Amino acid sequence: MRVIKHLPILSLQEAVYGLLEKGQTAQVYRAVPPHAEKSPYITIGLCTVKPEDTKEDALWNCTLAIDIWSTGAGAGNIIEADSADAAGGSVPGTQIAEQAKKIYEAVDDISYLMTKYGDRITVDGYKVLDVEVEQSETFPTSDLGYHATVSVRYQLIDK
Repeated sequence: MRVIKHLPILSLQEAVYGLLEKGQTAQVYRAVPPHAEKSPYITIGLCTVKPEDTKEDALWNCTLAIDIWSTGAGAGNIIEADSADAAGGSVPGTQIAEQAKKIYEAVDDISYLMTKYGDRITVDGYKVLDVEVEQSETFPTSDLGYHATVSVRYQLIDK
């Protein structure tokens, strides 16, 4: 059995954060902010790390959840717009549909970034062997916003 002294969690999150920050128009945060200035915004969520030793190397299969949110700032405006009638100038559901569209666009952008440039990031102490977008989920939230998660699997090897 090999003694594990360091997991690639923080190094990988920092590298992916840097890629997202450079390649996204949406604001990228390290943690969910109490009051986001602009919606949608992106955070890096759950990270799962599984070590897989070979005879010669230590491999790591890491799955990151990249979250896209359309809640926080403007949620009150969305509720008002959706409850307005046709005489009030907005069609119910219009703001929710617009949020969903922005979420879908962000999911597309993130998937592109990860598959095009994800293997070029620098992860301190590790070499990136493979990157794969495993799945994406989108769904409405209880505060009439929208949320999506893009799960990205990285295979790393100790340098």
